[in-house]
Amino acid sequence: MDNVTHGLFGLGIYGAWATLAPHPHSDLAIGVLAAAVLGSEAPDFDYAIRVVAGPVAYLRHHRGVSHSIPFWLLWPGAITLALTFTYPGHAALLFGIALAGVLLHVGTDLLTSYGTQAFWPLSARRWAWDTLFIVDVVLWIVGFGCWLQVHRTGDIGRWTTIGWSLAAAYVACKAVYAARLRRRVRRRFGSGWRVSVIPGPLPWMWNFVAQSDDRLLAGRVRRSGIAAQVSWPMVSEMTEAVRFALQHSRVGRVFAWFARHLMWRETCEADAVRVSLADATYRYGQRLPFGAYVRVRRDGTGAWSVAAESLRLEQPDVAAFTGEPPAELPER
Repeated sequence: MDNVTHGLFGLGIYGAWATLAPHPHSDLAIGVLAAAVLGSEAPDFDYAIRVVAGPVAYLRHHRGVSHSIPFWLLWPGAITLALTFTYPGHAALLFGIALAGVLLHVGTDLLTSYGTQAFWPLSARRWAWDTLFIVDVVLWIVGFGCWLQVHRTGDIGRWTTIGWSLAAAYVACKAVYAARLRRRVRRRFGSGWRVSVIPGPLPWMWNFVAQSDDRLLAGRVRRSGIAAQVSWPMVSEMTEAVRFALQHSRVGRVFAWFARHLMWRETCEADAVRVSLADATYRYGQRLPFGAYVRVRRDGTGAWSVAAESLRLEQPDVAAFTGEPPAELPER
């Protein structure tokens, strides 16, 4: 999720404490608020990786170890240690509040399609439960609406309860609906296709990606049915240039590890081979905006080397992945 939503959940944790605490207006309230908000944001402090090591390292490690089981405890521990200098004698409370924030952060990230290594070291898999868009408008409306009412009425207990109830009901309904859509799309395509159903920016918007050995289809899923909007041929043969780019370049290794529906195209240039990469999970119309490229060339001995690489698509890469309208959905 985005950091605004995480922050709103942190305010909700503080609101729950203020509702239940015997003295919610004591000096401790600021410490609890800080623990709740910091805990709700802490796993995304891995943005420092981008600042220090650049975007490739950030793609590899974002929502990685910082969201993992050890850091479920390390983040609250660090926050508690920092706050107990100002609020001595309340370490257990501050730790519990920060822990709630961290767990809510990781839990809501799991519900997006980006993927989170939440269960490392038990599992190195990036778990993505494809329920919420990364910026969920409904959760923003609920969160900001309830806090505006708290400021207007002063009734933090009532509006915290309403906010948590609405948010929980909304997420539960979306999870049930997402599961139904996945079953529908999988039944439509059958066992020969690898299928993802991806939430869109508004609650009623859902996209699908269906990948087989020879083609990839993408489109919309609605209550009225499944509509394919764009298709791409799948290149099944992996040439030496493509294999080298995916195995021996930083961008290629990280992108192949991250992409759920990986596609590649190979273009011969004057002095090199351009390997364009894209993840069809993320689509804008007939284009695939999330991609990368690696330029490789042979030296005088015939050995491959990386000439250039980037996570930023250039015009040749965009053109290589422009899709076509599909003729029809596959027969069942």
